[in-house]
Order: sequence, then structure tokens, then C-alpha cells
Amino acid sequence: MGSTEFASAGRVRSIVMALFLVAAIALVVGGRANAAVLYDQVDPTSPESTTSQDFEAMFNNFDAMVADDFTVPVGRTWRLESVLFRGTAELPASLPTGMRVALFANSSNAPGTEISSQVAPITTGSYPRPNVTLPTPQILTPGTYWLGVQAVLNAGNFSGPQWFWADSDAGSFGNAAHFKNPGGGFDSDCVAFTIRSLCEYPDSFHPSHDQSFSLSGTDFSVAPDTEITSGPAQGSTIRTNSATFAFSTSEPEATFTCSVDGGPFEPCTSPVALTGLANGPHSFAARSANSLGGIDLSPAGRDFTVLVPVGPSVACLNARNALKKAKKQVRQASQDVRKAKGQKKKDKAIKKLLKKKEALKKATRAVNKNC
Repeated sequence: MGSTEFASAGRVRSIVMALFLVAAIALVVGGRANAAVLYDQVDPTSPESTTSQDFEAMFNNFDAMVADDFTVPVGRTWRLESVLFRGTAELPASLPTGMRVALFANSSNAPGTEISSQVAPITTGSYPRPNVTLPTPQILTPGTYWLGVQAVLNAGNFSGPQWFWADSDAGSFGNAAHFKNPGGGFDSDCVAFTIRSLCEYPDSFHPSHDQSFSLSGTDFSVAPDTEITSGPAQGSTIRTNSATFAFSTSEPEATFTCSVDGGPFEPCTSPVALTGLANGPHSFAARSANSLGGIDLSPAGRDFTVLVPVGPSVACLNARNALKKAKKQVRQASQDVRKAKGQKKKDKAIKKLLKKKEALKKATRAVNKNC
């Protein structure tokens, strides 16, 4: 099984070597702008390659597919957006109309129920190591999946264009790759998915454990984590009636909701400025959510206390001014008593002093009341 189907081994190997000498491997990441490599088991040496092609109707019995597995880690959710397949081709100038990318559930360490199948366009210049962008990105929760591919390519005749998915000797990744040729055109008994290395052809045998590919897309956490990056420290006391909090998350495409003083979480963006805070305890909390609906179940929060010295009221200020004026008038009246000449003038000055002292007592009571 491999590049000997439809053509001699020597002819295919010559083409492969020529391609290898003139082109380096490019791990082109397709899909969305924030796509990153999620999984990689590319082997640049390509020891062998296996036919994986959807031929025209007259050659349906030769339709074949190779599938290999990968695992989405616990606690992560992947949005699979693009795939790079390392491959080889006969007549590489004859391009497929696209690559049929299929995903299967895992069943007893073999491809099980088909989850999706779609024909994806090939990034210009990447064939015969096609980088393809999935028309419909696939959301994958933690677990093991199988990736299958077929070049949608008409052979024309037994010397026509063909594509082969490169095997990988880069290591042992998960389960061994599987192969199927339902129509039996390759004289193989692997009409259903079977471990590829067990599918012997009359003239070939592939011992490699895996296939050569990488996956790209967006990696989400099941439960995002939010961090407050600036603002009053936990348990701190601030001497102002305002506070500003900044917060962030490593989660792609995140949105935030915030709560103030235990109130409901409402949409917000960083930073959040709180103003008009009364003296006393306060709290602020922020939580993030990803575009898949995962919400931070343990929001980031800060408790703090506002303690701003309170200035005198208007009534207090008025009472203090009145007291200051009354004291001044008592001093002046006292001086008038000392300066008075004759008993009549002295008695009049004393009477005035007593009135000013009563006014002073009244002003003092007003200060005590309002201040």
C-alpha cells in the first residue's frame, strides 16, 4: 500500500525526490487570524506515503482513505480551523478540486462514527503538502478523534494524477493509523478501517505507525480564568472616593462582566472606573467568558475600604464664623468697660458686655450642635 498504486514505485520516488530538493516544508497556518498550531506530528522525512484519494466514478473501487488519531486535552476545547497534510503526488501540477477532510469519533482505538465530512479548498502553492481551511470550523471537546482525508482528484487513467498522504516515523502518537478501501480495488482485504501496517498489497508494506499532519485553530479553556491586573489591593484602605480596576484573561475572543458591591454581573470592558464611593467597605469582581459559552466560575475579586476625611458642613462653618465674631465682640466689650469714664458709662458698658457674653454662649452651643 502506498505510492506504488497506479504507477511504478521508481517513477513516484523520482518525483518525490525532485519535489523534496526544490521545496522546503512550510507549516502554513490557515484559518482565522488568531489561529495557532493545536497539534503537530509532522515528519519532514516522509519515509513512505499512502494513497488517500476520491477518484472519479469509473474508479470508485479504488477510493481509499487513511485516518490517524489525535487527542484534545482535558480542560480544553478546540475550534479546528485548518489542517496541514504532508503528502506526495504524481503529476503535482494536476490539482485536486479540494481535500475531503473527515472527522470520526474514537471507537475501541479505531475510527468510529463519522462526525463531519467537508471538502476544503487548498491554500495556493501548498500542494502536494496541502494546507486547507475548513469551510465550517469544527468544535472539539476533550477526547480522542480520528482525522481522515482524501484528495478529490480524477485520475483520468492509471497513469493520471494521484495524491498520497505521507507516513510518519517521527514517533508513536496515540493509536496506529488506519486504512480502508471499501471497493477493494487495491486487492486489499481492508474494506473497513484497519491498522494501516496490516493492509498488505502485493508489492508494498508500510510499517510506519502514524501519518504526517498538523492541526491549527483556536484553543479555548473549558472554564476561563480572569485576573485583576491593577487597582486597589485586596483588603486595602484608600483615601479617595474613586477606584479604577483593570483585568484580563488569556482566553481568546473573551468578553467580560463585572459586579460592584455584590450587585449583578453586567457587561464591562477593562478598565472600569468607580466614582462617588461612600466611606466604608466595597467590593469589585470581574469574570470572563469565551465565545463557546465557557464562563469563569471563580471570578477575580477585590475587597477594599474607602476612608476619606469628611469636611465640616455649611451649618458648622456658619456656626464657627458666628462664634469667632462673638468672641471678638466680647473682647471689644471688655475693653470698653475698662475704658469707660464715670459710673454711668461704666454701667452701660457692663450691660453691653453681658449681652455679648450671652451671644457668645449661644454661638458656642451652635458650634457644639452643628460641628
